[in-house]
Amino acid sequence: MYAAIRQGKLKPNTLEEVMKCVKSEALPILRSIKGFQTYHWVLGEDNSVTIITMFDNPEAANTSQELLLPWIRQHLVPFLETMPTAMTGRVVLQEIASA
Repeated sequence: MYAAIRQGKLKPNTLEEVMKCVKSEALPILRSIKGFQTYHWVLGEDNSVTIITMFDNPEAANTSQELLLPWIRQHLVPFLETMPTAMTGRVVLQEIASA
């Protein structure tokens, strides 16, 4: 399993508009990548954002960054206080709660 992680910070009062844009445009891009598993958006109290996307293979994780970073620059810059940082890597430990 592989992860693509992006981190940044939103301007105040922009979350709703950003979510609409992400749901209608970014998520379809991710779903089109063979190997896509899950997408997680974590919002901190200070409007910091960490987005974790899980994939089956490193190629899919790298493709997501290649496609989404330009999309972010094109569509989300007006809503960002800081430009996002990004990384991909192999998940080396995972724990799933048992039922």
